[in-house]
Amino acid sequence: MKKFFKILALVVAPILLNSCDEYEAGSEVNSPLSYGFERSTVSVEIEEVDPNFALKVYSTQVVNYDRTVVFDIDPSSTALPGDYVPFSSNSIVIPAGSNYGSLDIEFNHNNLSLSDARMLKFNLVQPDDATAVALTTSSMSVSYKAKCIYNLVELSLILDRWGSETTWSITKNGVTVASGGPYTDAGSNALQPEKKFTLCLDSGDYVFTVNDSYGDGMYTSASVIGSYQIKANGTTIVPRQTWGDGTRTHYTRSVNFTL
Repeated sequence: MKKFFKILALVVAPILLNSCDEYEAGSEVNSPLSYGFERSTVSVEIEEVDPNFALKVYSTQVVNYDRTVVFDIDPSSTALPGDYVPFSSNSIVIPAGSNYGSLDIEFNHNNLSLSDARMLKFNLVQPDDATAVALTTSSMSVSYKAKCIYNLVELSLILDRWGSETTWSITKNGVTVASGGPYTDAGSNALQPEKKFTLCLDSGDYVFTVNDSYGDGMYTSASVIGSYQIKANGTTIVPRQTWGDGTRTHYTRSVNFTL
């Protein structure tokens, strides 16, 4: 029997589900009853003041009773356990008289990366009254990272062999706002891969301080000297500088910068 692919139209709201259904010819007058997420993929930046994202499920038909739509989290998700508050229920209710229901994902902003997005993928379990399957929106991937409303600052460190000797901090008015180290040592006399740290800092005057516990800076040999660099909102504000010369006189170096 001949079949057709058709975009599912929502009955009440002038919104189209981004999904296709396969159903028998002759049923074009009324869309088949199907459920789907709002879209198949979405990318969001999570704000600290409002760290929620509404996960919405739509139905192609409005009925006079509540419907419960169950979902699960796909194993391919890259979300970390502390990225969001665990769900109290793995279901979304579509209220009677409505064509959609929603559930807030509450993210933990401080645990999210400012630079690298992670992903939550949801799979929909079609309710028993569904007569068709939403092919493209039965799953939804939410890609997320933290949003910076101030200055996006990137610190780059290239360490010498002795990473265990290196620590650093950034302070504002004497208060430490970021710090790192010590790190691991390399197995040979060579520079280590670049380490990048992304921070969100408000405007003001800052001091970047790098320390070497041995006292010769990030120095292994004349050809293996580590360095640092700072960018703010994509612009270099502290040019890359090497640090150390083997004379054991460069225990600490401090650099001032303003955002």
